[in-house]
Amino acid sequence: MTRFTDSPPHHPPLSSDSVDYSLSIIIVEQVAAQKDVAPTALDPLYDTINPDALAALFDTRTNDASREQVKVAFEYSGCRVTVTGMDTVQVTPLDDQ
Repeated sequence: MTRFTDSPPHHPPLSSDSVDYSLSIIIVEQVAAQKDVAPTALDPLYDTINPDALAALFDTRTNDASREQVKVAFEYSGCRVTVTGMDTVQVTPLDDQ
């Protein structure tokens, strides 16, 4: 089972079958929470990054030890989003950097 930190407590745990969908939702929900807006108020995530490609990098079905070394960072809706192979998602407002 994959765990992502800082996800809303009501968010269901990720399974290998839903990692792409859930990772995208976690990112959008965390950015929305950071900006104190509804997720629907944000631009679509796919305008910034390819969600399928991002999910493929962190797909637990591959069980690849090198996945732990993967780190992807990008800007989305005024925030810096960092996803690591250690199953973490961090969102930081750009004005705090």
